Amino acid sequence: MPTVVAGLAGLASSIIIGIDYACARVSDGVQCWGNNIAGQYGSGNFVTTPFPQYTAALFVGAPQALSPVTSITPVYTWKAVRRATGYNLRINGTSYSYSAAQVNCPDGVDLCTITGAALPPGTHFWQVQQMDSYGNGNWSALLQFTL
Repeated sequence: MPTVVAGLAGLASSIIIGIDYACARVSDGVQCWGNNIAGQYGSGNFVTTPFPQYTAALFVGAPQALSPVTSITPVYTWKAVRRATGYNLRINGTSYSYSAAQVNCPDGVDLCTITGAALPPGTHFWQVQQMDSYGNGNWSALLQFTL
């Protein structure tokens, strides 16, 4: 029989139940509660909680990268991800890390932007990854642009 879980952020679309812990996918992330002594939450720590807590390591989806302005110093823009504490921006295989505040989206809504370093003419590739407090997260699709 379905049971209401106090503190769960809305309806769960799926749940995982272990011996003494549970995790539920809600509309804006994943919440876990119960025993986490072996790191069952997947968050990189071993903190146990009796009430549902967002598991920062588990995001719903990945940031949606939008094409940069095609100038010698591109402005990279992507859709923010709720609960992201930072972002990795990978340009032509080199990664750069930024806090959410540095890319102008500290509240996890709207668009994130950062002006990149000057690039030579030619074809370039980029993608963005949202990060939790442990450096985990999903990468966007790889995008290409030409200067």
